Amino acid sequence: MLPMEPSDFLKHHFSMYSLQDSTPIDLRKTSFKKIGKFLEQMSIPKKSDGVIYYSEHKDIKGHKVITRIERDSLADFVP
Repeated sequence: MLPMEPSDFLKHHFSMYSLQDSTPIDLRKTSFKKIGKFLEQMSIPKKSDGVIYYSEHKDIKGHKVITRIERDSLADFVP
C-alpha cells in the first residue's frame, strides 16, 4: 500500500531477493549503507530509469516515503 515507509519496503519487498548463492542482500555491506541512499538513487530517472518515486511526506516535514513504484520497469529485474 502506498505511500510506503522505506523500512516496510526493505522488510517486505527488498528482502525477498538474494544473491545467486542464496546469500541475502545486506545494504550495510554495499556502498549505500542505508536504505535512504539506495532509494534516492533508484528515484533518479537519468541513472536508474526512475523505478520508484521517493519524496517528502506531505504531512510530516523532513520524512520521506515511497509514493509510487514503476512495476513495468521491474518486470525484467534480475538481482
